[in-house]
Amino acid sequence: MLSFLFRRPERRRRSAAPKLAEVLESRTLLSAANPLISINGSAPTILPFVNGKQLLAYVGPSSTQLYTTNGTQTGTSLYATIPAVAATDSQGLFNDYAIVGTEVYFAATGTNGTELWKTDGTVAGTSMILDISSGPDSSSPSDFAVVNGFAYFAATTPGGGRELWKTAGTAITTTQVADLSPGSDSSNPDHLMAYNGQMFFRTKTTDDVYRTDGTAIGTVLVTDGNFAHDTSDLFGTYPVGIVNGRLIIKREHVVDGTQILSLTSATAAPAVLKSFSNNGMVPPSLNRNITDGFTVAGGRLYFRRKAYITGEMVTATWGELWQTTGTAGGTSQVNTGTLLFGSGDYFPERPLRLPRGAFLDGAVPKFVFDDPSYQFGSYWSDGTTLNQFFLPVDNLPQSNFVQLDSELFYLSSTSLMKVSAGLTNTIEIPGPDPQLNEEPFGLKVMLGRLWFSTSTALWKYESAAADRAAGPVITSPVTFVGPAQGQTNPASITVTWNAVANALGYYVSLQTPMGLQGSFLVTETSRQFTFDSAGTYVAHVRALLPNNILTETTSQTFQAVSVPKNFTVLRELPFEEQLEVGIIDPEFPESAWVHLIDRFTGETVLSQQVNLPAGNSARTARISVPKTKLPGHHSLIAKMSTSSSASAPAASYNVDVSYAVLSVTYGSNFQVTLNWPQVTNAVAYDVWVNDDTNAISQFRRDTNVLTNSWTGTFLTGTFRAWVRAKLTNGSVTAWSVPQAFTVDGPIRIVNPAGTFVDGRGDEIFQWSQVKGASKYHLVVNSVTTGTQIINESDLPGSSTSYSSPTDLVPGTYNAWVRSRAANGTWGAWSPVRTFTITAKPIVITGGTAPSFDRTPTLTWQAGPVPMTYEVWISRRGQSAAIYRKTGLTDLTHTVTTALAPGEYDVWVRGTTANGITSAWGTATRMTIGFGPANSTLAAVGKRLLSWNPIASADSYELYMDYLGGASAAQQQIVRLSGLTDTSYLLGASLPAGRYRAWIRAVHVENGATFYSAWVATSAPFTIS
Repeated sequence: MLSFLFRRPERRRRSAAPKLAEVLESRTLLSAANPLISINGSAPTILPFVNGKQLLAYVGPSSTQLYTTNGTQTGTSLYATIPAVAATDSQGLFNDYAIVGTEVYFAATGTNGTELWKTDGTVAGTSMILDISSGPDSSSPSDFAVVNGFAYFAATTPGGGRELWKTAGTAITTTQVADLSPGSDSSNPDHLMAYNGQMFFRTKTTDDVYRTDGTAIGTVLVTDGNFAHDTSDLFGTYPVGIVNGRLIIKREHVVDGTQILSLTSATAAPAVLKSFSNNGMVPPSLNRNITDGFTVAGGRLYFRRKAYITGEMVTATWGELWQTTGTAGGTSQVNTGTLLFGSGDYFPERPLRLPRGAFLDGAVPKFVFDDPSYQFGSYWSDGTTLNQFFLPVDNLPQSNFVQLDSELFYLSSTSLMKVSAGLTNTIEIPGPDPQLNEEPFGLKVMLGRLWFSTSTALWKYESAAADRAAGPVITSPVTFVGPAQGQTNPASITVTWNAVANALGYYVSLQTPMGLQGSFLVTETSRQFTFDSAGTYVAHVRALLPNNILTETTSQTFQAVSVPKNFTVLRELPFEEQLEVGIIDPEFPESAWVHLIDRFTGETVLSQQVNLPAGNSARTARISVPKTKLPGHHSLIAKMSTSSSASAPAASYNVDVSYAVLSVTYGSNFQVTLNWPQVTNAVAYDVWVNDDTNAISQFRRDTNVLTNSWTGTFLTGTFRAWVRAKLTNGSVTAWSVPQAFTVDGPIRIVNPAGTFVDGRGDEIFQWSQVKGASKYHLVVNSVTTGTQIINESDLPGSSTSYSSPTDLVPGTYNAWVRSRAANGTWGAWSPVRTFTITAKPIVITGGTAPSFDRTPTLTWQAGPVPMTYEVWISRRGQSAAIYRKTGLTDLTHTVTTALAPGEYDVWVRGTTANGITSAWGTATRMTIGFGPANSTLAAVGKRLLSWNPIASADSYELYMDYLGGASAAQQQIVRLSGLTDTSYLLGASLPAGRYRAWIRAVHVENGATFYSAWVATSAPFTIS
């Protein structure tokens, strides 16, 4: 049997273990675990993958060095150095950090002491953010967590103690959030956890839990504990996890005992899920039960209860495994009775060493933990039962379990161990190097592979595998998942995919905003997952083929969207240019997006993010709607969901956003008074009146009206008035929507007028107000069809507008209006108002994709009414037609004159039988030539380049850059054309070092030469 030749350290003597029913596979060599990366004879620390780079760190005697790596020694490059030693324990460094966007925030010890630093994997992007404790004193940032683009952390200043801080990566954004222990005293924040847009944390000094929105005034006590004298996390009050959209807090109190609390939103009052008594024990004695080991797995939060301790030694370890789904009814004990876990381990090192992790095995998400005394083995639970599985006694876990694909790994004191799916077989993975004689540690996944450390190097385990076949095609979800009618959130999320030939099953997993669900092994081609929260999800599926061969993994990113109930637009605020939206839905999150969509064209007029205060009653927010965004958009659909995309599932509400500000009051002797709402911070108003009858602009203009009304004298005619406010800061508001009125003359229709595109005019009929009118009568006829469209004779006298109940089709129309006096007599009809609606632009649906087809077949959508169509093609960016066809009756047309290679603009428009034409709309781009290159270029061996054939290629061009190594870097060290094969053997004279190569296809047709896009190697490669 092969094994790692590790030195076996002295083991602590354990009590006798019973004989185990161990099931082992044959321990044969699976693959080489080779030392790949060593820096100055030491193993570097694995940092996160950010900004497209995998980072490493080496802590030396005089500096901390930061590296990028591709997983090889030659591909590991130093990019930044932090002077002065960063820490004495290189593996402890960087275990606490925050990732914000493309940057990592962390603590490092430089010439300014231990302070806040950042890096994005480049030398320019690596710097100290702020010397929080100025000079050589250290602020020692720690306990990082991220919410709303800010990293929160604990830091110390001489005059302020250790308090909560936040940063967005710059000195100016790095500030103390709140001084909860004033002066030089410290609140000692820790256990930071982001939830529902706010940061929750414990103050260790007082054993309380606070939440904050990032401001001192927004830092609020959530719940108080009473165990502040203790320093162990076995005791105390702090957030422990998020499950099914609920924040769980463990609270310990002298009187109340231990409570498990749940919050349904950041501002909700904590609800008690479960209470445990103190067993009559009163602190400061440590003789009490404990609740610990909190771990989220498979939509459940697991924890241990109880371990009875005396002093600092475990004298009687026994426990209960509990789980909660976030509700009181969903909180229960998993095991029946108690578990005897043995005794003798030093406290508080690992009394039960719980948890070890969450193993997602097949269709069962398993919570896995073990007993370090190994008297009773290791355990897993699915939330309803407790089960044992067995590990070899001579290779017990000395690390947490780490999952890679469907297998579970851990480090013993001598070996890397693998536990198979089903937790039935255990394999020792042997090491090939006889000089490897020390205990491995630091088991992690990096760059999709399993890594561990010794004191001298990083090692990689990569199981041998054949070339993988293409994975299944995920068919849904594609873009969005929304809730069913009347629901706030999706009940679940179902991922489906196409079957793969000869597949025995499929591994499927789902990355959610709350973590990973998977990998599940299923035989069907769909899998239902639990909805965690609104946000981005990524589904992964791969097929299991005979002989345990796995296909490639297929991924699909989509958004799960929450939709509010009882969504409405409450009122218009015209001078403030705002609308107020509201919902009645306590389940809907506080952050939402509101979109305004033109009701006729579908155009998105405005998208704005809002915050809705939590609560069970009406929740409202205001959105800004600048008047400059609304020409021709008076009839809109307001939509709300948690997605920034207006095309996502959403709650909708039709709203008229015309700004009805002015009102008219008639007096005697031809006097008219204009009235409008008072505007906050207004110092004066500007009144503008046009004479529409005689086409006189600024018939009246008063730029310094000091009250919110104005009176003028008008003779016979129709007039239109506007008003705007002058504010204290010297600015002015936008002009109001005009108000038309008639003085002893014929009533007039003032809107619509002229010609506009279908859906882009407001199709709202407006007329001038008539003194004493009790009703209005509106008639609209279609000149095009000779039919009457609108005949409304009971419109109220208080209104001077009417919105068409249906979308008017393209054509020419006449409109009239008349008023009825209080005595019931009708006045004369207004002069006729004629307007024309042209058809919407025709949408091209096919035939414009890049192609070598010089006579493409174009297709388009039908117009709103029967039409003939016209095709217009011109050179890209030019207006002159090089191809034009009219009188087409079908929705498809094949170009009859061959087009030369190049780029073109294509339009289609329609014309009705009555001569009404559609607008041309936006040009559709069409390329005749190569489409996108669909190939890969890879270095095979040391000097062979190979690529997939590119469709329609007659030959290929290749060039290479030498990035440096044995000689200085050189651009285009290789430049070749006329290659007809799909591989090329590089010459032996090329210097050793790193290279980057590009390939493109060439096609010659009818005397024209086409070039595909360049295809590059996915990463630089090395020639030795």
